[in-house]
Amino acid sequence: MLKLLHTLDLNEIPDNKFIKELDFFGVQALEYYSSRIDIMDVDVIYQLLSLYNNRSRGEKNDLIKSLNRKIPLLFNLEYFDDEPFEVSETSNFFKGVLKSRVYVSIKVLRKNKEEILKNISSLERLESVSNYVPGIDISKNLKSFTDFCNNSMSIEYDLKLENENLLKLKEKKELFLTKYPELEHLKFSKSFPYLSEPDVWVSEFIENGRPLSIALRKNLLKKDAALNIIRTRLIYALEIGIFTSNLSDKDIVVEDDDNFYLEIAIE
Repeated sequence: MLKLLHTLDLNEIPDNKFIKELDFFGVQALEYYSSRIDIMDVDVIYQLLSLYNNRSRGEKNDLIKSLNRKIPLLFNLEYFDDEPFEVSETSNFFKGVLKSRVYVSIKVLRKNKEEILKNISSLERLESVSNYVPGIDISKNLKSFTDFCNNSMSIEYDLKLENENLLKLKEKKELFLTKYPELEHLKFSKSFPYLSEPDVWVSEFIENGRPLSIALRKNLLKKDAALNIIRTRLIYALEIGIFTSNLSDKDIVVEDDDNFYLEIAIE
């Protein structure tokens, strides 16, 4: 980890194998340093973003193995895919069909939370003793990077908070919809709290949606739709005072009718 931070401190591009080996922390380093325009060269930031968008998304597990126990959701499913349709550093996402014939997305947290927290704690201890131990080459950004990791953990591993944040966005949309009609294009998938668990979140599957990056690459996104996405984010950030963080290609999903959905994290 320290070697990776040292490389990035020098405005150099790290070897992709370090990113893969460090998993969660490798991706966090890419996110952190690509956001530090005050210390990173612009061309380096672009290369870091490229590494981020083309990164390995983590280990795939089938749904039953991911859950590792019987929960009410399983008894309400008519069918589910064995393989996840999306994999992140912290979660696997599965598609299923409820017995009520509703297609759902099932987000299951990976079982590495305690290990990540333990490693963050080790980084915090290292930072705290570095001033008293001569000869240790510690990144000057170690503390702020560790804080960044802690913040990401509170977002990625707190599904209850994630849903609460989603409700905040819904409420704010209704309040500002008359003033900003373009907010009508921002949609929210239905959630199923009664089928969810502390480490499992169930929401309606966006059947006709595609990640924004794919829509752009295949020229499937109209100019007006792109402008609506930009305006909506600016309205939330500048007018409402809420903005999304850690956005990646999976965080904005667009539909054929130019509506779009956000996977929400609020700072």
